[in-house]
Parts: sequence; C-alpha cells; structure tokens
Amino acid sequence: MICGEGKPYLVALAVLNAEMWPQIAAKVGVRHDMPESLTDSNMEAKVLRRIARNISSFPGYAKVHRVVAIAGPVDHRERHAHADAEAQAPHGIKTVCQNR
Repeated sequence: MICGEGKPYLVALAVLNAEMWPQIAAKVGVRHDMPESLTDSNMEAKVLRRIARNISSFPGYAKVHRVVAIAGPVDHRERHAHADAEAQAPHGIKTVCQNR
C-alpha cells in the first residue's frame, strides 16, 4: 500500500512474503525472527530498491522514500510484536498513513 498521495513524498506499507522473508533477512544480515529487523536501515534500503525497480515506468514524482514493513499477515498473537516495530517507525511515516 502506498501512502502520501498529494504529499511531497510517498511511503510504502509492505507486507513481506513470509516464505521469502528469512532468505531476505539473511542476505541483509538481520534475524528474521526479531521484530526490530523490520526497521533495519539495510533492510529498508533493499525493499526500497525492489520497489524502485517495480515502479521504474511510473512518473518521476512517484518515488517511494520510506518503507514500513511487516513480516506477513498479522496474527492476533503477534500484534504486540508488530506494534513494537511500528512504534519504532519514523513519526512522518505513521502520520502520512494515518491521514489517509
């Protein structure tokens, strides 16, 4: 999901593929089982590069600047872990998505 229409920047809310997340985390050098790995700057950069490749044919102003990632569909038993990761997300990301 992309947030920020009409704003000077776009933010992506990315639900990571649960089967591929451990492999991606290993490539980036983070532990897939730790919620804080979702806010790792190297992980964000890797996801941003992938998004940029996928939207390269979009107009120049359609550039995603930040990513908030979750590791898959949220299970009610895991909500506290995702809430912790969201609390660590930069304030601007939460504000843009909440204003949608």
